Amino acid sequence: MKKTATICFLMIISFPSHAGFLSGFFSSAAANIVTSDSSGGVRQSDLEKINSYLWGMVKSNNYIQEYEFYTQLLEEQSNDPGYLDTVAHVYFNNGEKEKAKQLYETRVLPYKRYDQSYVNQYRIFAELSDEDKIDYADIYVKAEEYRESRKVEQTGSGSLEFLLWLILITLLANTFISYKSAKKASTI
Repeated sequence: MKKTATICFLMIISFPSHAGFLSGFFSSAAANIVTSDSSGGVRQSDLEKINSYLWGMVKSNNYIQEYEFYTQLLEEQSNDPGYLDTVAHVYFNNGEKEKAKQLYETRVLPYKRYDQSYVNQYRIFAELSDEDKIDYADIYVKAEEYRESRKVEQTGSGSLEFLLWLILITLLANTFISYKSAKKASTI
């Protein structure tokens, strides 16, 4: 009986880590910056710190091993074109030119088309000259495909979370019923 209660307790404890509450503890550098809000996301003020930290790496061209953790965090937790621009710079400077270009095409340029500094940066990432035309129709199609793929991913993760909670409730109900049955049997 104690074993079942311990397993249920450990399952309950594991759900906050699944939601992202303990994710900052898995990287020593991240533990100093990242805190979670009540929804399991990262606070806006922390995203600003991460962006500043990454931009400092871009300016100094000095990257730490954990830069991938920070770029992934900004990509997953923010839709701010400025933050995503920083991520694209990090990718580009670390030799991931195609990844930088794709990030710009799907998440930056569709929203910053009329900001010349973003357009100029895209030209660098895409290796386009000033005379080359940017195919905005293609960029908008890629952006829409990205948004649709994110919707599918988010729908799938919600179903998985629901399933995990359903399993937990079933286990707790089973434990309660077993406890009541054992208690009743011991009194007879």
